[in-house]
Amino acid sequence: MLKPNIRAVYVSLLAAALPFAASCGLGTEETANPGKKLSWEKVQQQEQARKAAADKLDRTYVHSSNTFGLQLYRILQQTGEADNLLISPWSIREALGMVWQGSKGATSEEIAGGAGWNGLNQIEGAEAAKGWRSFFELPSDGTFVGISNSLWLKEGIKPLPSYQKLLESSYNGRMEQVDFTQNGIFDTAKQINEWAELETKGMLPNVVEPERIRGLTALVLNTVYFKGGWMNEFDLMQTKIKPFHLSDGKTQDVPMMSQSGSYLYLITERYEAIRLPYGQSGGYSMLIVLPKEGLTLTELLPDLQSYEEWKDELALSTGSVELPKFKARWKGELSKSLQKLGIKAAFQPGAADFSGMLGSSGTAINNVIHEVVLEVDEKGAEAAAATSIGIPSSAQAEPHEFIADRPFFLAIEETISGGWLFLGSIVKPEALE
Repeated sequence: MLKPNIRAVYVSLLAAALPFAASCGLGTEETANPGKKLSWEKVQQQEQARKAAADKLDRTYVHSSNTFGLQLYRILQQTGEADNLLISPWSIREALGMVWQGSKGATSEEIAGGAGWNGLNQIEGAEAAKGWRSFFELPSDGTFVGISNSLWLKEGIKPLPSYQKLLESSYNGRMEQVDFTQNGIFDTAKQINEWAELETKGMLPNVVEPERIRGLTALVLNTVYFKGGWMNEFDLMQTKIKPFHLSDGKTQDVPMMSQSGSYLYLITERYEAIRLPYGQSGGYSMLIVLPKEGLTLTELLPDLQSYEEWKDELALSTGSVELPKFKARWKGELSKSLQKLGIKAAFQPGAADFSGMLGSSGTAINNVIHEVVLEVDEKGAEAAAATSIGIPSSAQAEPHEFIADRPFFLAIEETISGGWLFLGSIVKPEALE
């Protein structure tokens, strides 16, 4: 049986008729409880270790992940099929990375180009993924990030030894043989879902449906869990029902949390931005970007794309912040969107070349399903995502008031690298139960 990582909340799921593998858990018991207070000396030691590790890594890998996420976010925004839009660029790229490692020729080149790995060969990409995964494993006070990968392979099918070795060494993966035939799909789905439910702390109990896995050669799951407690928790007694202004001009009553303090904050003619840190050290934070009234989230996209240019302008400022207490969920199909990013051959039978996995080519990706859940309350935030890829056989002079009472952009950010584990927009908050 697969070894469960009960701290995982973020699931990136690849349903593939390919053999991939991985099961990796991040963090320690010390950081698994974000509410546990550590000594300031211990917190400083953690952050010094994280900074030293980050200095050894190529941050363009993280920046390209953010860029990829915003490109995909822009494409998905255009569909307008849901009120809220949430994706995990890190999850999707991790999943695509495992596919990329088994691809060749034009298929490999297109995946690398679309995912933002131009200039890297597959070995370099695998090493970069391994390095950043190890970095995210490092403890950071007040937060927990867990990542794991597993391969569910059709009975009797074996991957190329070189591919299996790379996934085990670079993606910390392991394999499990299962029955994907009509007679076995219900038991297999149950086994996979039980594993995923443990990995996602119950947030994603049904990541696969029996009919979706029927006839597959392999199913790859990448799980990531994020949980963070605010550096300064919101006072429950200060949460009040207030109006949230929707895009259509209407309002919706939502529970608005509020507090005062000092925050990294920036105001321009086009937007306000604020960082709400997690833990004592602020090793992770939630970045919230609020368009000025009259400006839409779509019109804000150029500002988000230039985040690297203005993020250091965020300066400590005293003021207040109001934020909805909410949960949000998004689920959608990414195949067409990824093709718009240039990943085309991988979806075309006869053109797709994944011979680096099984030693034969011809099969193509037929679906990419992505799902994200985010919950934000007075104590902090928790996020989960699932991606399935299926392949058959500056300081202010006056105190600020940051009131997120209209559609806003958010990202859960690793502060040292600037990497966005999750990003999206909240247009219509859904109340927490």
